Amino acid sequence: MKTFKVALLAVIGVVIAFSSCSKYEEGPAISLLTKKARITGEWEVSDVIVNGTQLIDLSDFAGTMTFEKDGTGQYSQLGISIDIEWEFSEEKEALRTRSNFLGSWSDWTETEILKLENKEFWTTDTELGVTTEVHYTKI
Repeated sequence: MKTFKVALLAVIGVVIAFSSCSKYEEGPAISLLTKKARITGEWEVSDVIVNGTQLIDLSDFAGTMTFEKDGTGQYSQLGISIDIEWEFSEEKEALRTRSNFLGSWSDWTETEILKLENKEFWTTDTELGVTTEVHYTKI
C-alpha cells in the first residue's frame, strides 16, 4: 500500500509539473520533438482572425511559409516568393523573422507563438490596436 501511495504521488507531481509549464498558451503541454523540429517544414495559412473575427475564404490570398532548420526559408503568396530568415526569441516564446525583398533585408519583426505542434502552428500580433491571429497547417 505504501508503494502505491508513493507511485500515485509521483504521477500526480509529474502531471502537475507538465500541465503548468507549457510555453505556449494553446499548447502543447509536452512534446518529444524540439521546437525547431516542430517548426521546420512548409506551412499553409489556414485561418486569419482579426480582433476576434475570423476572415473567410482565404483561398485566393493564403500564403505559405517554409522554415528550414538552418534559419532560412521562404514566404510565398500569389505567385511571389520572398526569402526569409527566422529564429526564435531568447525564451522561444516568439518567432523573429526578416525578409529579403529586392536584395534588401528588412528589420526583424517578432510575433508571439500561441501554439506550436508538429502539424499546427498559431501566432498572434497586435499593431496599432489591431490583433491578428494567424493559424498555419503543415503541408
